[in-house]
Amino acid sequence: MKNILLPFIVLLLASCSSAPKGNYFDVGVSSFARPDASEKKIYVLLPADPSISPEDLQFTEFAAQVERALASRGFQRSNNINSADLAVYVGYGIGAPKEQTYYRYVGTPIWIPQTVNTFDKYVFLIAGDLDEFRKTNKDKSVWELWMTGSGWSNDIRRVFPVYIAAGRSNIATSTGQRIVVRMYENNPAVLEIKGISK
Repeated sequence: MKNILLPFIVLLLASCSSAPKGNYFDVGVSSFARPDASEKKIYVLLPADPSISPEDLQFTEFAAQVERALASRGFQRSNNINSADLAVYVGYGIGAPKEQTYYRYVGTPIWIPQTVNTFDKYVFLIAGDLDEFRKTNKDKSVWELWMTGSGWSNDIRRVFPVYIAAGRSNIATSTGQRIVVRMYENNPAVLEIKGISK
């Protein structure tokens, strides 16, 4: 009997040890790209909000995370706007709290209402064509990446690297529709975006 159960016990333990642990976010990802999006690879990084300085400490933290994501996709950051093909604008934010009521099952026939605050969140990258801007003085996007979600966290520093990791594989491509990516906070992709080696 012991020998018969052993393989099942080993399998159960293996599945438990490989199961994802920690908090996760369901991130809506939507990306758009021109057919020539993969041809332009040198960029400068700027805040989408003109009231935020490129030297702002929060922005510089997020810019380093975006730079890691873009580098993994073959892009190269430049400090000189004259040598760049793209201006990549970084935007992010969290909306006001929204009260939502859930019903928690505690046993037949009892359901207990539970009210919590949730927050809408967004992160976006928009790559503007600098070559086009130099010629025509018009802003035209080469590609855009939008990441949105809603949930309990109102900490943009916690959410930002998770959203970037969720959207990274869709940089300079078109998703064709909004897709949802479940991303755990301790996923190696998130740690890589944060610059943490494990």
